[in-house]
Amino acid sequence: MENKKYKDESKRKRKIILLIILTGCLVILTILYYSQKTNEVYSKDTMPEIVQGDQAIENLDEVVQETQNITAYALISIEADGQTGKWYFYNDKDNQIGQQAVIRLDDSNKIIYQSGVIEPGSFIENIKLSEPLKSGKYKATVTIESYDLDKKLLNSSMGAVATIIEVV
Repeated sequence: MENKKYKDESKRKRKIILLIILTGCLVILTILYYSQKTNEVYSKDTMPEIVQGDQAIENLDEVVQETQNITAYALISIEADGQTGKWYFYNDKDNQIGQQAVIRLDDSNKIIYQSGVIEPGSFIENIKLSEPLKSGKYKATVTIESYDLDKKLLNSSMGAVATIIEVV
């Protein structure tokens, strides 16, 4: 009788262990599933319209033409004079538009550098700020603006990048 009780208890323990293992596997699979899901975020301005046929193809062609690559270093290094320095910004050769970089200090929103139009395949390496900065680190934002090369017209802001200006 005791042997039967031992077998029943052993079976019960196995079932509990199996249940714990299955629950653990389920938790791991759930975590993996949700961690691999990407959430697309749309703003009011970027929500797509529902269109069909030729209009849909036309809209997709327009999006492809408007897609641009932006390459900008996050650190701007300024010499001891507080005005001249190094910063790398590149307008990819495959882009269809010109780009212009505008650097603003975060604390005052003051523009301290404006590049002028950079054509596709061109880059900036040496910059001169509009006014000298004292030695130290400054938080700034680089705004990239698009420039229609055919119409010779500044279009709009394409994006903004947080950066640090370091004056040695």
